[in-house]
Amino acid sequence: MATATIVSGTQPTTIDNAEAVTNWGGDTFALNSTAGIEGSNCVECAQTTNGNNDAYVTGTWDFSGGGSGDQHLRLWFNFTYFENFAATNPIQIFLYDGSNTAYYYWDKGGSYQGGWSQAVIYTGDTPDSGTVTKSSITRIGIRVVTASKPRNVPFNALFDAWKYGDGYTVTGGTSGDPITWADIAATDLTSAYGIVFDNEGVYNLRGDIQIGNGIATTYFEPSGELAVFTTEQINSGLYGISFVDDSSALTNINIAGGAISGPGTALTRFTFDASEPLINSFTIDGLQLSSSSTVDFHAGASITNTSFSDCYQIDPSTATFENNTIANYSETTTNGALLWPGGTTVKNCSFLNCDEGVEIAQTTNQTFDNLQFDDISGKFDVHLNNGGTDIDVAKNNGTNANSYTSSSPTGVVTFTTAAVTALIRVIDENRAPYFGARTIFKASDGTGDLPYQDVVTITRSGDTATVTHTAHGLATGKKVEIKGASQYDYNGVKTVTVTTANAYTFTMDSPYPTSPATGDLTLLTDAQDETSYANSPTTEGVFTGGTGFAVSDTIQLNKGITVTVDAIDSPGVVTQFTVNAGSQQTDPIYKDETLFQTGGSRGTFGIIQSGYNNASGSATSITVSPTLTAGTGRKLLVWGGNFHGADTTITATYDGNSMTSINNVLISIVNDEQELLWYDIPDGDSGSRTLSSRSVLPVPTEASCLRLLAELQQAQRKPRQLRRGLQ
Repeated sequence: MATATIVSGTQPTTIDNAEAVTNWGGDTFALNSTAGIEGSNCVECAQTTNGNNDAYVTGTWDFSGGGSGDQHLRLWFNFTYFENFAATNPIQIFLYDGSNTAYYYWDKGGSYQGGWSQAVIYTGDTPDSGTVTKSSITRIGIRVVTASKPRNVPFNALFDAWKYGDGYTVTGGTSGDPITWADIAATDLTSAYGIVFDNEGVYNLRGDIQIGNGIATTYFEPSGELAVFTTEQINSGLYGISFVDDSSALTNINIAGGAISGPGTALTRFTFDASEPLINSFTIDGLQLSSSSTVDFHAGASITNTSFSDCYQIDPSTATFENNTIANYSETTTNGALLWPGGTTVKNCSFLNCDEGVEIAQTTNQTFDNLQFDDISGKFDVHLNNGGTDIDVAKNNGTNANSYTSSSPTGVVTFTTAAVTALIRVIDENRAPYFGARTIFKASDGTGDLPYQDVVTITRSGDTATVTHTAHGLATGKKVEIKGASQYDYNGVKTVTVTTANAYTFTMDSPYPTSPATGDLTLLTDAQDETSYANSPTTEGVFTGGTGFAVSDTIQLNKGITVTVDAIDSPGVVTQFTVNAGSQQTDPIYKDETLFQTGGSRGTFGIIQSGYNNASGSATSITVSPTLTAGTGRKLLVWGGNFHGADTTITATYDGNSMTSINNVLISIVNDEQELLWYDIPDGDSGSRTLSSRSVLPVPTEASCLRLLAELQQAQRKPRQLRRGLQ
């Protein structure tokens, strides 16, 4: 069992610990060493008056604004003569200033049935009887009002551990032995603070509890435990659980299962604050959180499989927030059970009996991922609170949102049907796949959500064209195909920036066409994409990307082909590689990609030719060597250089045939065929210019390797009609 540490200076202040009778008055007191709740002793007395029975501690306290301020008094007592109590307000806490007395009736007095109990009252509340000068308190006490005379016995009243304060900070635990509510209650009991109290396995919470402080290492894992904030006479806002850390990254929270709840009244709702971004680790899985005030999390936290019932607004920040249920939200000072963070961190959640499910403050279109809302009349799935901007909400993966309300100024929420993930596979006439092929996605008719022959208008100002397209439902970054403009430059596939629900813009190149666009303008599509790659094999066995490798690394390319890295360029970009013996190429695998970058060394299969730097900028000639000859092995030469705009003749000899080209070229010589591919490359003075896909050429990466292998294989299939690989 771990030891929880209550940080010194954060705990409640002692009024009297009842280890002596010196400061006790109102009756005749003695010490009791066997029945106390804290320390070695408590004080006892026999209260026998039919009427008012007082016990108090004398001293000086300043509970005014100029002193310690109003406080929560925490007074332990044990009365055995509760059968004699008056029917109403039998237990009263009082303050005395030397002249006047103020009484605060303890709400639980009428149901008290004996045993140790702690009365908690707030001095800032209006007294039920009397007034007092809070800056000059000289007595703090308890009055018991009886309806009949108690029996004369040795003692019938015990008092112990009188304190005042709001709560404390707790640290402790290790990764292998974390602290729990049970550990905190055990430490609390040694001083009888009563902030966390073990009530037969249910942990009663009566104050503000901070876990971690960024100074001491803290591991808190109250897995499966039940903690309940009890109904007490407290100041509104007292109750709370907060988690604290700093750059030391010492606080670690892992709550698995269990429950934390409160009475649910406005006065006793508790905050649950895990918003501190420096918390080292924070995970909740399977918790039941009920009747809280606001709930706040931080980026990096993980909250899963958790139930939030009758809680005020939840702010997940960008924490992972998945598979949670939010129910019975009805708070009126915020505008939704969940404050929407944007992005994709909230998914697979249910909203039940919530007046308003999700508050959206963003002014851009949003996407819901499997968010389920019950369809109760008069309740809204979304509250739009973004200053009046219209937005779309895409309903992905079964989301069923269909209603909204809006703050003033009002905006409109349009719910769009679920996005569909499409897998596009490009093959040639022999059903061999191409990877990296540019693809376009068009609606085949007008029955779905994609624009289909929608009529639009286009105007232009400078390089910005504005498309008016009613209820387009697009998002920034999408691509549209515009057709039918008499001014040709308006036509084609354009990447859009959404400005309103009915308009978007795209950028145009000079020279600019006249404005507005004329003709029979229609829009046919809202999706275009290109295959993307990462530094790992895909399901097709392709390996692409060119960074992070070292000399002698073996790289799996495609369908059994491997290469060994011979040279790299900082930071780990492959510049030279060799095809390993026995590697087989069975399919063309690359099409329509930028391959090389002008300037510097070039890596190839079989033949390596260094880049040429024509520093003088004058016309010159270069003869490529060695001479390439036909044979059973694949031969390939790649030339690249910096020619500084000068006319440069490059001559390559292949199997006795001389081939010549002017300026930068890529010379690709295929297996056993008397053919060359010539790709003109614009001159690049800097030697580091990235060229377009029609022009070819960044440094030879795995991607370029795949591309060139594809050309070779295509040449084998069609010896005299090599497929145009860059179109």
